[in-house]
Amino acid sequence: MKWALLLLLPACNALLGVHDFAGNDPHPDGALPSSDVAMCGGHDEDADGRPDACDPCPQDPSTGDSDADGVGDACDPHRTTSGDHLLFFDGFGVADPAWSSSGSWAFAMDAVGATGSGSLIRTIPSTTSFAVETTFTLASMTTAQQYVGIAGGQIGCSLELSPDALVVSAASTTVTQPFTIKQGEPIPVRLVVHNGIATCSAGGQLPAQVSLPTDGNAVTTVGIATAFTGSTVVAAAWFAAYASP
Repeated sequence: MKWALLLLLPACNALLGVHDFAGNDPHPDGALPSSDVAMCGGHDEDADGRPDACDPCPQDPSTGDSDADGVGDACDPHRTTSGDHLLFFDGFGVADPAWSSSGSWAFAMDAVGATGSGSLIRTIPSTTSFAVETTFTLASMTTAQQYVGIAGGQIGCSLELSPDALVVSAASTTVTQPFTIKQGEPIPVRLVVHNGIATCSAGGQLPAQVSLPTDGNAVTTVGIATAFTGSTVVAAAWFAAYASP
């Protein structure tokens, strides 16, 4: 199975850049004071005046936190149910050693890019309920069947080419949903695993869902995987991981 590599690669030695708000954001609806900005660091993915390390929704400038759990509505996997929290956010401003990689990856222009097959894997605290998301842009595409996706453990959410499709997979079960991929256009992709269901959504099109095995195996790794041939080039603008109750 394509997502088995998430379990086989070596684990990272440390989980860096963890930004856990847990409902304690003292400035939920506006930019931080200059003193706080300096303390939080410089990278600001959504250019909202709040550095990523202190932003309850680092990839989206909109404000609001309906369930007051410290994760902004635009990022919250469950907007009306409290308890979600951000495990980590990476805006790919620089290469973070917390990632374990295979294949060829390049960190440039505030993104990470890949040509060919490979993976970027990062460890997280053990959880059975989580969400991961990113935004992919396929700068060029060939016609050979291939994919790019995100995953937690062996649960994957991927964009497949020729024919274009959105695919969610877990253990031996795969569900495919027709999908339109446009070259050069950013495609937000999210995988949410909660209450025994894995939901894969992308670009506002119909999601794909699959029921998970009942063994309740916990996930300890998340990441990105690609399987390309020819001249396909893909870039990920950022990556976020969340844990849910």
